[in-house]
Amino acid sequence: CEYCDVQGYAIDDRNWFPGTYTQKRSDIEEFIDGELQRGIPIVFSGGEPTLMPQLVTDLAGRVRQQDGYSVMCTSGFSPRIVRRLADVIDEISLSIKGNKERVEQMTHAPASLSWQGPLAVIREAAQYPATLEVAWTLFDYVRAEDFRPVLDNFDPAFYLTLKEFVPKVTEITDHSYQNLPYQKTWF
Repeated sequence: CEYCDVQGYAIDDRNWFPGTYTQKRSDIEEFIDGELQRGIPIVFSGGEPTLMPQLVTDLAGRVRQQDGYSVMCTSGFSPRIVRRLADVIDEISLSIKGNKERVEQMTHAPASLSWQGPLAVIREAAQYPATLEVAWTLFDYVRAEDFRPVLDNFDPAFYLTLKEFVPKVTEITDHSYQNLPYQKTWF
């Protein structure tokens, strides 16, 4: 996506970013167990965790068995998969980028996935057992009326986090936006 800090990294012959490697499932499970022993919530992020729903289901089940807390950060492009994962995840952080008119430019995905998908998640989320946070990255062109489709379906139990897009020229290892002062914190 245009706003992401990984754009422009050199990719190797496997189409991976430098330093990327795969981990054995047992290593991931050991990492989760260690974090849970320290009381740290487990965050499933990406890429896009809904692209591997069975793995997220299995690992989130492991978190739940140990009375841990799990969060999934997702674009919400597949409401059907998000609905399924809401049964095993404690909190869903739904990421919206920009507004309906420019979301395709920012995400390089059709609006049917990058705008309509998240709106469908918001409409359905009051029925989920998981808590919903809508994390909206604001760009200069976002207008007040752009909030209407989201707020029309916003349940009082949801959280809304607004993030300001701030390009970072000198640091490419951090997210390319920064949280506003009223950013919700997990713990």
